Amino acid sequence: MPPPQAPRPPAPPASALKLTLPFAAQDPALSGAETATLAQFAQAASPATSRFTVLAFAAGEASNPSTARRLSLSRALAVRRVLLKSGVADTHIILRALGSNTGDGSPDRVEITALPVSSAASQTRSGPAK
Repeated sequence: MPPPQAPRPPAPPASALKLTLPFAAQDPALSGAETATLAQFAQAASPATSRFTVLAFAAGEASNPSTARRLSLSRALAVRRVLLKSGVADTHIILRALGSNTGDGSPDRVEITALPVSSAASQTRSGPAK
């Protein structure tokens, strides 16, 4: 009788895909080129099996942070519209309008991260396959 084989280690998690889209100052709209880039990104990330986190930023004055927050929300919603048109379910999109809390990088940008969802997690949420 051959010795039992050791179980295989689990596959490493798939790495996240990331995209940063620059925006013109005070502009909430995506350009045509940025829209096309975002649509290609969504397709490359497998829209049906990925979760998308959208972090939106905007430059603003310290005395009026709500202006930057509203602008960053408008940018996040513009990105969401393109993701939805690209086949991403609305339940797979997380938006965060961070206003002028820009950290490192340009204050006028949106960062999108696509992370694959394990098939087990998606079955748990939607129920077992029939």
